[in-house]
Amino acid sequence: MTRTEVYNFQIPMTMDNCAALIVQDQKYCYFRKAVHFWAQQALLPAVVAVGVVGNMLSVVVLTREPMKSSTSTYLTALAVSDLFYLLFVFTISFENYPWIVEADYYIYWKWYPYGLWLTDAASNTSVLLTVSFTVERYIAVCHPLRGRVLCTESRAKRVILMVALFCILCTATTPHEWHIAINAATGKFQKSSTELGRNDIYKKAYNWFCIITFICVPLLVLAVLNWFLINAVNQSRRNRTRLTCQGNVVWNRQRQENKMTMTLIAVVIMFCVCQTPTAVMMLTASVYEPPEKTPAYYVNRGLHTIFNFLMVVNAASNFMLYCAMSRKYRRTLMITFMPFLGGPARAQRYAPVVGQLPAVRHHGPAQHGGHANDRHNRRRGHRQTRTSHPGRHQPRQARRQQQAAADRHGRSLSAPRSYQAGFTASCRAALFVVFS
Repeated sequence: MTRTEVYNFQIPMTMDNCAALIVQDQKYCYFRKAVHFWAQQALLPAVVAVGVVGNMLSVVVLTREPMKSSTSTYLTALAVSDLFYLLFVFTISFENYPWIVEADYYIYWKWYPYGLWLTDAASNTSVLLTVSFTVERYIAVCHPLRGRVLCTESRAKRVILMVALFCILCTATTPHEWHIAINAATGKFQKSSTELGRNDIYKKAYNWFCIITFICVPLLVLAVLNWFLINAVNQSRRNRTRLTCQGNVVWNRQRQENKMTMTLIAVVIMFCVCQTPTAVMMLTASVYEPPEKTPAYYVNRGLHTIFNFLMVVNAASNFMLYCAMSRKYRRTLMITFMPFLGGPARAQRYAPVVGQLPAVRHHGPAQHGGHANDRHNRRRGHRQTRTSHPGRHQPRQARRQQQAAADRHGRSLSAPRSYQAGFTASCRAALFVVFS
């Protein structure tokens, strides 16, 4: 048998072979239906509910005064984008229920094409916002001098606005790809592709634009910048001894920066894990699309459903990452929603000390019995024993910032730390939350 005969050889279609193919197709079809049921109908509502509550809490916590920063501005916008994505995905998932195709649900089907548009816009906005705060964090950590100028809240708000408008405009053609009409034979709603949606040139150009803009470039940028961020965090930890010798305040500030960086790295890793399978699926679909009603088609649709569900999980999981990795986020969450646990007192106890420099001991010859240092102090009018306030030599501006931070938390720096004062401050915070 020649090579051509081998290639053209076909298995005879007997009754047994047909029965085997039918059973095989039924297995793959059952796989697709099972995945569709569990991912879209059973688990999706629960994940969306958790994600909506978590993102709403994140918006409230990240906009509080102790959390305000340019990075928190990006994270707040990401929480809002994920919140809209979850809501739009949930409304789109109604098409999986058989009763939704009835003629009574006219408003839903008029909304459906625009729901697809807003879902894609929210998803792409989350992608570019993740890239934006990663770039911002890279500048702040690896180029701190430039970060003081570039990493500001006003600049972050402008970037967020431009990203949102860009994503909305890039997906504005989505509603024009679908046509919703009532089937005259069944009397039920039926969706079909419009002439634009069937245009091969448009589909290929749009798919490749989305793949490059919202998949390949973001994943490449995230991989490179996070590699630099991880190296910067490791270098900072190796310099811990040197920073500790310079002062605990310097090291505490650096440690807080490292914690924030590690939290953002965890968010990016979760994003890559949940988004990469969908990216691979889109790349594969742009090259090869299996024919309908084949085993490859059923497997492809089942995997597509699983990977879309992973995107929903990603949109709902950031709140848990913040709670797991950020002590400051947990503390602000407790102070915001449970002030009866001693919110102002706890806030003051954990409030960072701004500008307070540690005392440095100079080991000179006078320490070992000489009197040169004493004579020098007497000439300058200083006494050997000092009884002044411990913050006397603190810079005036830093002292003012520290006092303002303490006043915002409802307690003065000079107030006595008694149980009565803490209880009074807690009551004031609780009454403020109740009547505000």
